Amino acid sequence: MSGEPGVDRGAASPDAAREDTHTVDGLRAIMARLYAPGGCPWDGEQTHESLRGSLIEEGYEAVEAIDRGDLAGLSEELGDLLMQIVFHTTIAEAAGDFSFDEVVEAICLKMLRRHPHVFGGEEASDSSAVWARWEEIKAQERAESGADDSPASALASLPRALPALQRAQSLIGRAERSGIAPVDIPPLEALGDAVEALRARDEGDGSGGDELLGALLWAVARYARAHDIDAESALRERAGRYIEAVTAAAAGDEPG
Repeated sequence: MSGEPGVDRGAASPDAAREDTHTVDGLRAIMARLYAPGGCPWDGEQTHESLRGSLIEEGYEAVEAIDRGDLAGLSEELGDLLMQIVFHTTIAEAAGDFSFDEVVEAICLKMLRRHPHVFGGEEASDSSAVWARWEEIKAQERAESGADDSPASALASLPRALPALQRAQSLIGRAERSGIAPVDIPPLEALGDAVEALRARDEGDGSGGDELLGALLWAVARYARAHDIDAESALRERAGRYIEAVTAAAAGDEPG
């Protein structure tokens, strides 16, 4: 760890922070000044935990800009997301936990290591071969670090904070690539069975709704995976069309 506790967080003066507004170093200088004693009171009080929600929010705002096809908006949102990364590393550097340079070095080495078909002597004929080799390298990394290298660990490592539909589809994909996906009926048949189970519930005592709905959504994720559809994006787009329809209907109800 290259950071040192007690680092002088006030090294960047207000004038110095204004001098460079087009490089990452300039952004780091601005953030260091904000976080330093005598800087911004709110920024100086933040922690990794307090910024957790902002990190997630900025990521989703960038996704929304992509969905809108708004490149100017995407540029702005990526800046906000980059600021969050710099903010977290500024906090870590002040505490002596890790530095911005260590974060950059780690991801650079990871990209070099996981692309031997580009930076090494290996070859990859298509994206499927790239995926397969990527998984092999990740497994090797886990083994070298002493981490659990069982196929199930690849599923457990998927963040729980992901949206449930996206996480379900990713879990299915990882299980299939690891060769541990259980044998199941075709996705479309599973969808039909899930709908029939819900219909029987409504005609019966109405119990077990959560479990049956979960089975339906899982079948949706399986169908999306089988047909290379991003279920999360598809649902987000459908929600957007619903908002447009409701807005249009509300406008039509107003006296003309």
